[in-house]
Amino acid sequence: MKRFADVVWFILFGMIPCAIHYVLGAILCCTFIFFPAGMALFKLAKLEAFPFNKVTELKAEEPSISNILWCGLVGGLTSLFYLILALVLCITIIGYPFAKQCVKIAKFANVPFGSDVYDEDMAPTNHISA
Repeated sequence: MKRFADVVWFILFGMIPCAIHYVLGAILCCTFIFFPAGMALFKLAKLEAFPFNKVTELKAEEPSISNILWCGLVGGLTSLFYLILALVLCITIIGYPFAKQCVKIAKFANVPFGSDVYDEDMAPTNHISA
């Protein structure tokens, strides 16, 4: 069932943001200074593409300067977009599982530095699953 939900998610919600974040990540990885931000965009795109079979491990216990800058420049808008989408999806019963995935992506979008995205079967024992 999760594979079907992933395909529906990718077609309706994941294709365009995933492609945008992969292209921006590739551009940022071409520079030495913004290479970590490019890698964070790759992790975010990986989660955006197929979120139902992914778990996130949010390791950022105390804020780092990179997470603070990221949240102010990129993560805040991405999180806001996914939280608004989650509110819209919560209106219907069918949209509720998709809304849970939006909230998971919004949490990850704020603190990608030091956090990881795993496939569900390869995840460590302490993780956030939705």
